[in-house]
Amino acid sequence: MGRYSRKDMIEFANFAKSYQSPKKVDDAYAYYLKGIRFVTKKESTFQKILKSNIVYLNGKIVKSRQGKEEIRISISDLKDAVVERWNRRTKVLYLKGK
Repeated sequence: MGRYSRKDMIEFANFAKSYQSPKKVDDAYAYYLKGIRFVTKKESTFQKILKSNIVYLNGKIVKSRQGKEEIRISISDLKDAVVERWNRRTKVLYLKGK
């Protein structure tokens, strides 16, 4: 691998984690040396709810910053909800709950 700084090795380790397989580490290292970088940032459902303008839960609006009528739900209903779709541009979140 040659001589690299600790910072470079940590950055490569974070890059290689996205491959999730030790067999693909050689491929990840080759891409890394070519300068290919990408950031994998995983947001929680709660963070997406906070950022969103409109949140739908099973087709019903539970949050709206645009003055649309909302239904009242408890936090426990959102705890089990799963992200169905997330439109980053319009900040509309569709959740599917039980």
